Amino acid sequence: MSAFASKQQIILLIEDNIINLKVVVEHLKAYSFQIITARDGETGIARAQLAQPDLILLDVQMPGMSWLALQQRLNVDTGLLPGALCSCILHFAS
Repeated sequence: MSAFASKQQIILLIEDNIINLKVVVEHLKAYSFQIITARDGETGIARAQLAQPDLILLDVQMPGMSWLALQQRLNVDTGLLPGALCSCILHFAS
């Protein structure tokens, strides 16, 4: 068994929109990932420092801190780089 298969992978999801957060978390849990969430950049940085996730999914449209600033802080403060950037924009029919 490989090291990848023997350890539950940790994903940090930084997303301010609660609906998007719930949708992504439920989807990823179906694949047995351990999911850690944060609703803002500062909390995301703190949780990344503690959890050392295998992957960081980062919303590109959050208030308070731009995704670029957050990505740079994650790299400087934790040595981690987000592995993927995601932006969920929902459109509802009127």
